[in-house]
Amino acid sequence: KWPAIGISMLLLGILTFGAAAYSVQPTGGPVLQWDQAATKMLHNELNSIPAGLVEYVIFSFFLGKEIVIAICAILAVYFIYKRYWQELAMLAIGLWGGVLIWYFLSQYFNRPRPPGQMPIIPLTDPSFPSGLALNAVLCYGFLAYLLVPRVQSRLLKWLLAIGLALVIVAIGFGSLLRGDNYVTE
Repeated sequence: KWPAIGISMLLLGILTFGAAAYSVQPTGGPVLQWDQAATKMLHNELNSIPAGLVEYVIFSFFLGKEIVIAICAILAVYFIYKRYWQELAMLAIGLWGGVLIWYFLSQYFNRPRPPGQMPIIPLTDPSFPSGLALNAVLCYGFLAYLLVPRVQSRLLKWLLAIGLALVIVAIGFGSLLRGDNYVTE
């Protein structure tokens, strides 16, 4: 409806990512020391959180990976059934494009994972940029794009948008507490 908003958001995202990528260069970016210290502090906090919360930290991994795959598969089947070809193309291009961008950027930066990951979900791929965060933004952002305009109540629109944004934040914060990523990812 308003392409200027979408283009502005894309440019802001590119600038933010570019600043983060420049800041954490292995050769000594401007915030590399802070990034490593903040990440170490968050990993230490994992040892002091109540055991009941650890399962939610682990669940955030599945919200960013398996649940995203399930949501996308359900949406794809629904779009094919209803013959919503434009939405199906948006889903395919957005997600596969995001996967390709993540793959090439992670191979380019090749930043290792922080030491001290939870042994439950050992990850071996590069940590920058975060694949879970990218999946979360693409999937839950696409859900917001689809659902928010169709909701009649203004209050429900806000609750839906805030709820989906909180899921994205939970995935990112859980990734930090599990020790899978640095703060700048």
